[in-house]
Amino acid sequence: MAEIRSDGTREMIRHWASISPGPHAPLRSDVSPRAIASLLPRVFIIANDDGVWRFRLAGTEFYLLYGRELTGLSFASVWGGDHELVRRGLDDAASACLPLVVSSDAWSLEGAAAAETVLLPLRSSPEYADVDRFIGLQSFPGQRPWWLASRPFLQAAVESVALVGERERALLSEARGRNVPALRTVDKPIFFQVYENEANG
Repeated sequence: MAEIRSDGTREMIRHWASISPGPHAPLRSDVSPRAIASLLPRVFIIANDDGVWRFRLAGTEFYLLYGRELTGLSFASVWGGDHELVRRGLDDAASACLPLVVSSDAWSLEGAAAAETVLLPLRSSPEYADVDRFIGLQSFPGQRPWWLASRPFLQAAVESVALVGERERALLSEARGRNVPALRTVDKPIFFQVYENEANG
């Protein structure tokens, strides 16, 4: 299961859990920008476009981090050679209706920054149960390097891709001081747990 390092990740999961009391992923329209206002510059939404996950929108900080406009680009474009690990994680998160956490190193010409990216399943329409959107947040736990947001990222090296399960949800609920609505119960077994990039291990 995912090891959460960023307070921003926890905040995003708390909000997502608070708007998903039913058996399906919450609607895109249920997300409250006001509830996550402090995180919006690093928030993004991706949508499934004929089987390809693409950026539907990206917060203002992403242009500084990546040196280009991401809206319309494939989500795979920011993960380089590790994009297949992330794609498999998205497929399983959509199927299980659970948050996904990607731990990675983001590289610029100045060096690497440890990054944590959380992706939370959404639906675009109440008429459909399938997940066709994810809202995400990219955070940089630990000490931020001096060059962050002034030197664009060139590539990413994924360390792990993991679903956030019930144990982590319970810890977040306890920290918040009240019960967070339970995440969807999955009837079929989940065979995906954690993908680790052997090249980084």
